[in-house]
Amino acid sequence: MASAHQGEEKLPWPVGAAAVFAYPTAFETILAYDHKGDEPLFNYGLELHGFGRLDANGALLLGNGTASAPLQDKGLIEQLAAAGQPNFTLEAWLTFPATTPKEEVEIVSYADGNFVLSQNGDQLRFRVGGGPLLSFPTPSSAEEPLASMTRHLCVCVQGKGATLYLDGKPRSEGQAKGAGDGWISGPLVFGSGKPETIGWNGKLEGFALHTQALSAGQVSASARAYAQRAKQRKAPRVTRLQAKLLTRSRVPTVEEIAPYPESIAVYEYEVVKVMEGFYLPKKMRVAHWIILGEKPLANGAAKVGETYELAVIDFARNRQLENVNISDTLEFDFDLRLFFDIGTPLLAPEK
Repeated sequence: MASAHQGEEKLPWPVGAAAVFAYPTAFETILAYDHKGDEPLFNYGLELHGFGRLDANGALLLGNGTASAPLQDKGLIEQLAAAGQPNFTLEAWLTFPATTPKEEVEIVSYADGNFVLSQNGDQLRFRVGGGPLLSFPTPSSAEEPLASMTRHLCVCVQGKGATLYLDGKPRSEGQAKGAGDGWISGPLVFGSGKPETIGWNGKLEGFALHTQALSAGQVSASARAYAQRAKQRKAPRVTRLQAKLLTRSRVPTVEEIAPYPESIAVYEYEVVKVMEGFYLPKKMRVAHWIILGEKPLANGAAKVGETYELAVIDFARNRQLENVNISDTLEFDFDLRLFFDIGTPLLAPEK
C-alpha cells in the first residue's frame, strides 16, 4: 500500500541561507555555524539539565528543566547585534503548556539577556538586548486557544522593529529601540536558566536562529516546511488507563546511579480500565522516571496494591532512553509487554 505522503516533495528547512543555528530534533543533525555562515563550528547534542528531557520524537520537554547550547562565537554575536541595529529571526515549533502560565516564564534566552522569549498568560513577550519589553497579545482563548496547541513561531527583528508570526501569519508588531546594546557572550538556553523560577512546561523543536529578518514569504514557507516534517512522522500510540500496581523493581538512590543524573525503573501492573486509546493485555510492565536531574521522583514511592492513572506508549518507540540507567529487578516474563510512562514527572515529597 502506498504511503499517503509518497511522492510529496520534501520542503527544505531551515528556509533561506542565513540560518546559523538549527535544531530540528535531537535525533537529527544539529548545526551551529560561524558568523560567516559557510562552515559548521560543531555538530553536537544539547546538554539537558534538571527535568529537561526528550520525547519519543527527540523534541525538548522542558518543564522545570533546561537544555543549553554553547553558541558563543564572538563574530556571530556582533553580527546579530549589528551595532545597535539588530537584524535576525528566532524561529521555533512550540507545543504550549496545557495550563496557561499565570506568571512570566522563559521559553528561550541567549546569554541571559541578548534576547529572551517568554510567555505570560495569553501574551508572548520578547526582549532584545537593552531594548524595551515587547508584549505580543496572542489570539483570544475562545477563538484559538494556545493551551496544548502546537504552533510555528517566528520573531523577526530588524532595526527598531519586531514582528511576531504564528503559523506563517503576522500577528503583532512592536518597537525594539536600543535592542542591539550590551550583547555579551553566553549559551543559548531553552527553558528557564534560573533554578529558583518556575519553568515553561511546554515542548520545543524546530528551533533556528537566522542572521537576518526573514521576509513574510520566507516565514510562511518555513512554517509549511516544518509542519510537513511533523505531519510525516509516525506519532506513538498513547493509551490512558487505570492500573493496579502488582510489583515493582528496586528503586536505586541518587548516589547509587552516579554518574548518571537520571534513571527509570520497571513496574508491573494489572489493567483496571482503559479510558482512552488502544487495547492492552490484562497485565503489563511500565518503565517510569524515578530520578531526573539527580532528584528522586514521586514514582519511586508508588505503593503496591494502589491503583494509578497512567499515560503510556510502547517502550520500543523511545530512542531517547537508550543510554539512560534502568532498574529492572523483576522476574523475566516474555509474555508481558513493556510500556513507557509519558506523564509529567513530579518530585518526591520531602521527608
